Amino acid sequence: MSHPEALLLVGAESSICCEFLETMHRAGISVAASIVTGPAEWNMAGIGPVIPADDIPVELRGVPFVVPWVAPGWRRERTELAIRAGLRPVQMLADPTAVLPRALTTGSGVYVNAGAVIGAQSRLGASVFINRNASLGHHSTLEEYATVGPGATLAGRVTLGRGGFVGAGATIAPGISIGANAVIASGASIHRDIPPNVLAAGNPFRIVKTGIAGYHGVGV
Repeated sequence: MSHPEALLLVGAESSICCEFLETMHRAGISVAASIVTGPAEWNMAGIGPVIPADDIPVELRGVPFVVPWVAPGWRRERTELAIRAGLRPVQMLADPTAVLPRALTTGSGVYVNAGAVIGAQSRLGASVFINRNASLGHHSTLEEYATVGPGATLAGRVTLGRGGFVGAGATIAPGISIGANAVIASGASIHRDIPPNVLAAGNPFRIVKTGIAGYHGVGV
């Protein structure tokens, strides 16, 4: 796939931004500027010119942006902030080491980290985040703002709802549907459908909390 020459990082104060910088370095993409929306979680090394979110220059509106935040709700907030400011999201930022199928449908603002593998005939909604070494089986469907953590495995025909979050190393059996804003804890093994707005954990899994807004208490 082709990438733009430069990107804006909206929400560069997030510590996961360092992973985006590594992906951009491997893909030969420069940082046009970094838009900060809150206090820094890290030393923000190598992020180029730093610009407050309320002072974005007009000349940057032609540069596509990506949002380096893991939590779906916070990613949505910063994406909407950028769009209100007249910016446009990149179609997809994928690490050169990721394996993408020929038949892949994506919304805008998708990020795929290093070593991830996505199966054939998959569909990724807008602002989906797939972290390093995650594996998605054939006919995976991830709705907008869904997040898959490092090393998680989604077997074939899994559906992850809007704002759904699958933690590191979790395993989702074939054909399972996970509801909107549901959270699957790290290491969980899921073999039945999961309703929206719940926290599922363990192996074998159980529903440990209901009525949650989403990951980190922020829904989409």
